Amino acid sequence: MFKSLKDKLNQIQESDDATKKKWLVLMSVVSMVIIVAVWLFFLSSPIKQIETKEAGVADETSFWQVFKTGLKSVGGSSWNKLVDLYNGAMGKMFIEIEK
Repeated sequence: MFKSLKDKLNQIQESDDATKKKWLVLMSVVSMVIIVAVWLFFLSSPIKQIETKEAGVADETSFWQVFKTGLKSVGGSSWNKLVDLYNGAMGKMFIEIEK
């Protein structure tokens, strides 16, 4: 098995640049899928349903709800900073002439 893998790697090394790029993209995609799958598996395992003491009803908080809330928080503050930066830059570009 390892010899055939080594032969395949040697074959890729000796091939043209287009083939090398195809293998690079393919292996990058495979690696990222594996990384994201492992990340989601280990991230979802500690997220549990929280039971409220007063009502005894389980509060369902999923990963995607938390992710969406965090994205809104970060995106909103980043967007506001970007708008402030743009307004500050544009404000310095224009000169008002008063009579």
